[in-house]
Amino acid sequence: MKTMIITNHAIIRHKTINASLRLDNAMKKHILLLLLASLSLRVTFAQQQRHCGTHDRYEQAIANDPSLVNRRLQMEVQLQRWIESKQLEKSTGNSNVVVTVPVVIHVLYTNSAQNISDAQILSQLDVLNEDYGLRNADTTVTPPVFQPLMSDVQIQFCLADIDPNGNPTSGIERRQVTINRIGNGNRYYNYNQGGLSAWNADYYLNFWLCDIDGGSTLGYTYLPGTVNSNQDGIVIDPQYFGTIGTVTPPFNKGRTVTHEVGHWFNLEHIWADESGCAADDYVADTPQQKGENYGCPSYPQTNQSGGRCNSADPSSMFMNYMDYTDDACMVMFTQGQTARMQAALNNFRSSLFTSNGCSATTGVKDINGVADVNVMPNPSNGVFTFRFANEIIAGELIITDLQGRILIKAIVEKGEPAAVNLGNESAGIYFAHVITINGTSVIRLIKN
Repeated sequence: MKTMIITNHAIIRHKTINASLRLDNAMKKHILLLLLASLSLRVTFAQQQRHCGTHDRYEQAIANDPSLVNRRLQMEVQLQRWIESKQLEKSTGNSNVVVTVPVVIHVLYTNSAQNISDAQILSQLDVLNEDYGLRNADTTVTPPVFQPLMSDVQIQFCLADIDPNGNPTSGIERRQVTINRIGNGNRYYNYNQGGLSAWNADYYLNFWLCDIDGGSTLGYTYLPGTVNSNQDGIVIDPQYFGTIGTVTPPFNKGRTVTHEVGHWFNLEHIWADESGCAADDYVADTPQQKGENYGCPSYPQTNQSGGRCNSADPSSMFMNYMDYTDDACMVMFTQGQTARMQAALNNFRSSLFTSNGCSATTGVKDINGVADVNVMPNPSNGVFTFRFANEIIAGELIITDLQGRILIKAIVEKGEPAAVNLGNESAGIYFAHVITINGTSVIRLIKN
């Protein structure tokens, strides 16, 4: 049996400066000020530190509704009881089921740098799945004493391919805005005020990629039960989303999003946003620590400002995703943090188990009951092989980009595989439309 190869050809379609120049005093002063300003900017950039706005939003929520404190305490009691029951189940051999969370990306941009590429977005999804599945290659950064605590969270993420109305989607929507720092208020989720509305937060994890405050705040989210569903999601400055394109070091490995998703699943900062060892993060196997760590600390951190609280602990766990270290130096969740996130998933975000935001592994969305269509590999570096069930008679295969532009149009025959070559196209998301007299299927293709 021959495989038909289909490509997009299937469619017709320095100055010299005078050393003797004398400067008057005013000009000298002006140049000195410019030099100092330039130096200040370089120093500021070199000393950039992580700042997450989640705790700030939580304090604002309490100020607006003081009863939130008691509700959160009641939720904590419920959560701890669930964790205790599951620890008992684990001792009898039961285990958690991996859940896949559909993700929707709302891109709000005022310039091209903020309108990041599909490829940059997909690179962030890869990081999330590696970090939450303990498949990240940099776990060797963890000191040996903490390595036995590293944990697979058993949560994975997919870019939604079914929208809330049941229609095929790329999982990415974009809107150009004229509002500077739209992420620093309540407009980012309000369509009538220039934002993009949340998809049902019971079934999707919403991300808004937009300027928050010029880059000082990397991102923020809301802990479960602290905000209305229309803004329940994660806000990230686009220069800290993904691992390629416009990402800015030292926050260029996708760990800002790993950190914020931890909050979305009810994790606290590892130092509990309190400098004085008077509080902790409700997780037993993360050593209590004095405050946040920045940069890439050396092991052990004991007496430092971000060091341990208890002398029995070997160090603070500065390599934990819920600290404030640079992306290259945060590499792990603990077993206790996994239990806490699973508790939040099963108690406060349990509707995600019934979400159909991501279709079956084939990536097929049947619109009118057309018979099975399989495509492999997907994602691919460019070549996708389609295999059609024998009951499919001849039909048409159309490949489009996100804007609906037709890239390939070809006839497919009963039982015959077809290879689509998108090698000349940029990395990103495309759609394959399989049209027969039996109906239409839409398949999302991801080109790496």
